[in-house]
Formats: sequence, C-alpha cells, structure tokens
Amino acid sequence: MGERKKIKILHTSTIPFSMWAFTLSFLKYLKGKNFDVQVASSPGKEERYFREANIPFFTVPIPRKIRPLKDLKAVLRLYRFMKKEKFDMVHTQTAKAGYVTRVAAWLAGVPIVIYTAHAFPFHAYLKPLKKAFYILLERLASRMTDIILVDTDAVRQDGIDKKIKEPEKIITIHMGVDLGKFSPERVDRHQIRAGMGLRDHHLVVGTVANFVPDKGLDAFLRIAKLLKKEERNIKFLMVGDGPLRPQLESLTDALHLRNDVIFMGWREDIPEMMSAMDVFCLPTLREGFGVVFAEAMAMKVPVVTHRIEPIPEVVRENETGVLIPPGSEDLFVKAILSLIRDEKYRKEMGEKGRKRVEKYFDEKFMHEKTLRIYEEVLKAKGLAG
Repeated sequence: MGERKKIKILHTSTIPFSMWAFTLSFLKYLKGKNFDVQVASSPGKEERYFREANIPFFTVPIPRKIRPLKDLKAVLRLYRFMKKEKFDMVHTQTAKAGYVTRVAAWLAGVPIVIYTAHAFPFHAYLKPLKKAFYILLERLASRMTDIILVDTDAVRQDGIDKKIKEPEKIITIHMGVDLGKFSPERVDRHQIRAGMGLRDHHLVVGTVANFVPDKGLDAFLRIAKLLKKEERNIKFLMVGDGPLRPQLESLTDALHLRNDVIFMGWREDIPEMMSAMDVFCLPTLREGFGVVFAEAMAMKVPVVTHRIEPIPEVVRENETGVLIPPGSEDLFVKAILSLIRDEKYRKEMGEKGRKRVEKYFDEKFMHEKTLRIYEEVLKAKGLAG
C-alpha cells in the first residue's frame, strides 16, 4: 500500500500574534499527524516563529476594522493563493480574518472551512444598529462554514441564540495551556524577582494583557493606588504593550505610582513573569476565553478579575480566584488585600488553580479534540485517507 495522502490545510488570522499565542503549538502537533500545514496573516514580528517551525507563512494584509477596498484586496489575494495551493481545508480565527477568509475559500472552492470564534463580534457594548449588522455578517459567513468552534459554552450559546448556525455545528473546545512550559517548578522565582529589583518582602500584584481599552488597565492602576494606601510593601507588574501604553504611563505618573509600577513591555517569557506575582489581577471588560487566567492558575497564582462571561468557566469562584462585579474597584482592593495578607489562603488557592488547569485545560485535550473534529469532517466529505 502507498503512503497516505497528506491533508493540506491553511490556518489564518487577522494578525500573527493571535496564531502565535493560540495556535502555533497545535500546528506543530498537526505536522506530526499527516497534515501539510501553512498559515496566512498580516505581516508581523511573530512570523519568525512559524518559519522557525518550518511552517510556510503567506503574508496578506488584513485590516482589523472594516475597510471595503482593503478587505476586497485581502479576499482576492487569499483567493488566488488558495486556488494555487489547492487546500483540502481552511481553518480561520478572529472576526475579520474569519470573514475575508471564508469568502475567499468559498470563491476558491475549498472543500472544508472551519471557523474558530474566540468571541463573536456582536458584543454587548455595541450600538444596536452596528450589533445587528455584525450578526447579519456572521449569519452570511456561516453559510460558507462547515463547523464553528468556540472556546466556551457561553460563546456557543451566544451563537445559538443569534441563530448563527445550527447548534450541532457550533462546538465548544476549551483553549489549553502548555503545562510543561507553564510550570512553577521550572522557573527560579527568586532570581526573576531579583532581576526586576524586587525584594523578598515585596508583595507583587501583576497583570498580563494587550494594552487596549477592553482590558480595563486604567482600573488596574486605580486599584493599585488604593492598595498602596493600605500596604506599603506592595508592587505592581504590568506585562504587555499596545496603543494605550502612553496613556497608562501618564496615568501612573498622575497617580504618583512611578516607583511602584513596573512596565515590562511585550515579553515571550510569560511563565517567568507570572512566577514573580503573588496575585494576578485583570479588571477586563470583555473576554473570549481568558486563557491568561488559566496560565496564571497553572503557575499557582490566584486570580482576581471581573465576574463576566465566560470567565466563570475558567476561574472557579472562591476556589481558584475571586470574581468581582463590574464597576466595583473597592471590592478588588478588598479581595487582593485578603490574598496578599494571608499566605496560606493564597497558596491553597494557587494549588487548586493548578489542579483545575491540569484537569480541564491541558492543551493536549484541545489538540486531540480538534483533530477528532477534523477527522470527522474529512470523513464526511470523503477526504479521509
């Protein structure tokens, strides 16, 4: 018998950061499972990670906002690429790439199209007309889609409620964490903290995020100011970057926190950064899955965040973290103080967090379940080897 034909698959996202953060480990896994993997996205510094993994990277500029002319160019560029490469399957993620990719794949006649919606774009903060427009776009795009994958049951229910696609074709696969990488045992907490100028007596409240409005980082700084009034040995760690960084640095100065807040910038060593923290705090206003909370839990760091969907699917309230009603900064302060002042409580919560991630959010579960979905759809389309 001859060797089984490799399945040719294209993964796309609006920006390469999304694919680097959420998909690269899965793409490496696929390469060992008889898949010929390629990726397409806007240009970005993360391209090198795919090239280092010997995964071809096709550059296609995709604007994050609706730009009809540029969007059309992106569709045509992807269409020509798909026609040339003759992919068996396309798997796309993020809202904008999700739309232009599905249109291009439909035009190119790609047999199988899968879309991962980390969160549908018709969120609660949109004005009614804009929200209705986005719902219409998602319904239209779903006609060009075989399966929609979502990170959480909350997002799945949102898709069902808005009649985006039949319930049986919207499937929840929780995002996963690399438990070998996110392991407290493999990092030297003392050395990492010392490298930041932190001393043993310092209590560290940290966050990891893109510096964008949805993440509530201005609230993080206001909470920091209130905490500093209560606990003089507390320090704050902000890991990330983005368009709001200048404003956040200005706010830090206005709150007289320059000596207490450490801006680490964009980092690749997130497990090391988290190991320096005693409490992870992110007053986010909107999340798709919230993998950063699972990562903090994997590092045995208790979480304090908002009680908004779908975070309760990740963070078990009062067991692996504390969930606060939106707009209650004083309650953030109270919760964080209770954790940093009670080492036993803090460590018990951290241990429970690690166990929860091991049980539910190990990335191998995500890889295996996604591969099963692929195999089922390939078989249904008569493309299984």
